[in-house]
Amino acid sequence: MLDDEAFYVAQAPFSLAAQRAIALALNSLTFHTHVSPTAPQRPASAAGAAQHAALRRHIQGTLLALHARDVRRPFCAPVLWLAPWARESALSGADRKVLLGGVRRVLLARSEADDDGEAAATAAAGQSSSVANLLQAAPQCVPYGLRVDLFRELLRLDKVGVTGLGLKGQRWEPSITPHVRRSGGALCSAVARSRWACTAAA
Repeated sequence: MLDDEAFYVAQAPFSLAAQRAIALALNSLTFHTHVSPTAPQRPASAAGAAQHAALRRHIQGTLLALHARDVRRPFCAPVLWLAPWARESALSGADRKVLLGGVRRVLLARSEADDDGEAAATAAAGQSSSVANLLQAAPQCVPYGLRVDLFRELLRLDKVGVTGLGLKGQRWEPSITPHVRRSGGALCSAVARSRWACTAAA
């Protein structure tokens, strides 16, 4: 990982223009890997599948690192990250409420499943699954407003339960239950020490 001096000042081994081109290419590649009008072709062999998965992880990791650097100290135009979404009319022109509901159901169903993330990510079918995959791989490719609305909706459902979605209708429970133990001895010791401190200060 390059430090800021090498990245922004020395611009070695890549210039800022080259870094922008790399970010643009990886961003577009990641977007269209998950959001495609045709079903993705799976590698024929297990070795090919493993290489494909490793390549995808490296691409996504590099893209996220470039985006994190751009957030901290911009070197790309803000429209770069959302350009593929804007060009995809099926997404940019989709009904926001319908899209939000579909993605919400996909994410909730995955949270209930026992499958690992990799298996869930390859099970893309339909627009909602594609956007859910994209959110998990490259959230910067999804408009911020949509991400905020989805997060608020998931929080709301987490509190009131998800019975209406055909999933397990469990009400929200805090992940940590605090236990407060009051000890008279500790309280008396603290009071005694504070009185001693006040007397010493006087």
